[in-house]
Amino acid sequence: MSELKLTEVRTKQDRKVFVSVPKTLHAGKQNWVFPLDMESLERIDSEKNPFFEYGEAAFWVAWRNGVPVGRISAQINPRHLDRYNDATGHFGYLDGVDDVSVFQALLNTAEEWLHERGMKWARGPFQLSTNEECGMLVDGFEHPPMLMMGHAEPYYSQHIAACGYGKCKDLHAFYVDTSEKRQPQIDRFLKKTENDTHIRVRSVDLKRYDEEVKLVFDIFADAWSENWGFIPFTDAEMKHISANMKLILKPELALIVEINDIPSGILIGLPNVNEAIGDLNGKLLPFGWLKILWRLKVKGLKSGRVILAGIRKEHHGTVSGFTALAAMLAEMKENANRLGYKFGELSWVLEDNKPVQRLLALGHYKPYKTYRIFEKTIS
Repeated sequence: MSELKLTEVRTKQDRKVFVSVPKTLHAGKQNWVFPLDMESLERIDSEKNPFFEYGEAAFWVAWRNGVPVGRISAQINPRHLDRYNDATGHFGYLDGVDDVSVFQALLNTAEEWLHERGMKWARGPFQLSTNEECGMLVDGFEHPPMLMMGHAEPYYSQHIAACGYGKCKDLHAFYVDTSEKRQPQIDRFLKKTENDTHIRVRSVDLKRYDEEVKLVFDIFADAWSENWGFIPFTDAEMKHISANMKLILKPELALIVEINDIPSGILIGLPNVNEAIGDLNGKLLPFGWLKILWRLKVKGLKSGRVILAGIRKEHHGTVSGFTALAAMLAEMKENANRLGYKFGELSWVLEDNKPVQRLLALGHYKPYKTYRIFEKTIS
C-alpha cells in the first residue's frame, strides 16, 4: 500500500478540496446528503465564521496516490476552557475511507496539534463547537441526515474506538410522526390544564424578529446553563445564526411559551432543507438555486427539525415547566401536520437528560438515531 500523506489546509484551493472530501468518498452512497459548498466553505473561513473571533482551528487532508482519502480538524475553544477548566481540545470534520490506518494518522495529527497547545484531552467530533454539528452517528444509519446533523458509515465509530477513544456522551435524535394523534397520557394532562391561563403558547413575531431572536437565545442560555458541554452563544454567533434562520423560518414552527405572562420556554423548528439539496452534490450552479426555490416555495418540504428547545431553569422539575414543554410540543406537531410535514426530528437530547427523555417517552416519541461524542487522554 502506498504511503499516506497529510497536508494542512492553508489556501483557498485547499479549503475547496477539504469540503469536497466527503463527496469524493461517498458519492452515490445511500442516505448521504452533502451541504452546499458555499455554506461549507463559509464555516471553515476565519473571516466568516464567528467561532474564529475567539477560537483557533487547523484542518488537514489525507492523501494516497494523489487522491483524498480523509480529512480532520483540530480546534481549541477558549470559552470552553474558561468555563470547564479541563484542558480539553476538540476534533471534528472527521471523514475517511474504510481503513483504520487513515483514521489513526488523522487523529494522531489532531492530537499532536492539541498537545502542542497544552491540551491533555481530545474530544469530538464537533464542527467546530457544541453550538454547531456534534457527534458521530453510531446508530440509525438507514436514515438520511436532517438539517445541521451529520452522517457516517458504521466503520467510522469502529475505527475511532480502535484508535483508543472511548465514549464520552451519547446524543439522541427523536422521530415524530406528525400524523399520529396525541398520546392519551399527554392528552389527558393537557386537557386538565387547557384552561390554565398562566400558560400560553405563541409564535415568534416576525415583525419584531431581532427582538424575538434575542429573547429566544436568552431563554436558551438560561435553560441550558447547567447542561453538559454547554457554551453560550456570542453576540456575533447569535447574529450569524439568526440571519440564516430568517431565510427559512416559519412562525408556526417557532414557538415561545409564557408562564404568568413571562416568556419562559422555546421550541424552534426549521424546515429540513436537506430535502431540497439532497441531489445537488453541494452545487448551486447552474440550476441548483432554482431547484431549491421550487422545492421550498412550490413543492414544499415534508420534514423539519427542532434545533432549539428549553424551559427556563426556575421551571425545571415543576408541573408548570412540564406542562409548558408538553403544550409547545403538541402545538408544533399539529402546526407541522397542517403545513404538510409528514415527520420531524427532535435533536439532539442528552442521554442523561431524564426529564426530557421521560416527557418524550410519554408522547411516544422514539429515539431513532444516536450520535456519540468520543474522548481520549493525550497527556
